[in-house]
Amino acid sequence: MMGDPRDRLPSAVKNLSELRAFLDDPGMLAALSPDGWANRATKLAIEAGFERDRAVSLMRDYIAPSLDTTISAISYGVMRFAQAPDQWAKLRADRSLTKNAVEEMVRLNTPIKSLSRYVASEVEVGGVVLPEGSRVMMVFGAANRDSARFENPDAFDIERNTKGHMGFGHGVHACLGMHLARLEMTLLFDALADRIERFEQTGEPVPAANSSIYSLERLPLRVHV
Repeated sequence: MMGDPRDRLPSAVKNLSELRAFLDDPGMLAALSPDGWANRATKLAIEAGFERDRAVSLMRDYIAPSLDTTISAISYGVMRFAQAPDQWAKLRADRSLTKNAVEEMVRLNTPIKSLSRYVASEVEVGGVVLPEGSRVMMVFGAANRDSARFENPDAFDIERNTKGHMGFGHGVHACLGMHLARLEMTLLFDALADRIERFEQTGEPVPAANSSIYSLERLPLRVHV
């Protein structure tokens, strides 16, 4: 919905409207699997004192990270392993590296490009005064490639100290679904490591036209099992 509207905006608005209608439907909870985590998480939030609308709103924040952003990070992770087969060999040899490899994927190819933030009080950043009440655009990918924080920041290194990367936000603005995304990616790449000897990139990756998510439309690839 952000950026150049043209033909993508009406489609995005329609999809968002359908999602909101689904989540706001009073029968939504009743239709979920009784033993499913979505049902339990929502009901436990209500039992803990959240108003129903607020509990459903929190579930909304789990839907997004479990879909497009996680898919994007996985796609770029596969691309990076294809381009750096030594890193894939390291992961296959030592599965304890999988969780940190996930952090490195998110650091290097930060799925969320940027988000706006409100300046609560005047502050100086890098010699620039940001006035109280103004808005700034936080570019997470730029922070994650800051050479003052990460040595050789453009390199894919699954043994890197990734502490402090901004791929999942920070503080009160940290991604609510980051633990789910991490779990999905860790389990997936661990399963792939059981089955795939190496990835071979057979063509140039094609970036997706998306104003908010850094993602791929196509990744020509061959897997060697």
